[in-house]
Amino acid sequence: MSLASLAEIGVKALRLQEAVDKRRAARANLRSAYSAFRSRYNAGDYIAKGTERYEMMMEDTSAQYALLGAAERAEQSARRSLETVCKRAQKEIQAGAQAEAAVRRIMEKAA
Repeated sequence: MSLASLAEIGVKALRLQEAVDKRRAARANLRSAYSAFRSRYNAGDYIAKGTERYEMMMEDTSAQYALLGAAERAEQSARRSLETVCKRAQKEIQAGAQAEAAVRRIMEKAA
């Protein structure tokens, strides 16, 4: 495997970690927004789906929900990108091993 491949894997891994951190922060932000809404309207710990108060909460927190969705998509994209470069590196390793084995066989026959 080349040094460039290792560097690319490292960069992609760092980008994935950044995306994971952003997704976690977005999820915490959304939970905080839900909590703030419930506190503001004395809604307790649970708001049943389909109720007017639930619809109000969804409308009030729609921006945070959208940010979470974007962060989740970015994380999946970073994960796929890392997987792609890792698969490419695996192919490089396999090709190198096959070439090495072929050279070894040629050297053994020549000896």
